Amino acid sequence: DLLVNITIASSPPQGPDDANVTVTCSGLSGEELCSVEGTASSTLRAIRSKIESKVDPCSDRTVQLITSDGRMLTNHMDDLTLQFVFDLLTQSLGDIKETFAIADMNKDGFLDACELKALFAAISADSPSTSLTEE
Repeated sequence: DLLVNITIASSPPQGPDDANVTVTCSGLSGEELCSVEGTASSTLRAIRSKIESKVDPCSDRTVQLITSDGRMLTNHMDDLTLQFVFDLLTQSLGDIKETFAIADMNKDGFLDACELKALFAAISADSPSTSLTEE
């Protein structure tokens, strides 16, 4: 595997399209490797593929993305959008711990299926209603 540090920067949308997102990649020693462009709705998989083709095009190694605060964005996260990852990275660790403590209703240090279901229900109740058929 090839470890790559990434920094995600977002700019406001220009019209009805997604915000433009720039992902800057550097090696573990700090040297800049490349920058790739995407939109807020681009998946991490698409960005990882662009980075792999620029950084190590002839290799079969997988690029492992590491955020500036040391969090690894694993392949299991590849379907997440850049906007979700950007929002996640801009939250403080305290906010995340506070949300987890609220969601962990039985206080066992884990989120089970029932707790996740309750968390998602609470999030969807606070979010504006959207439909897949809306245009």
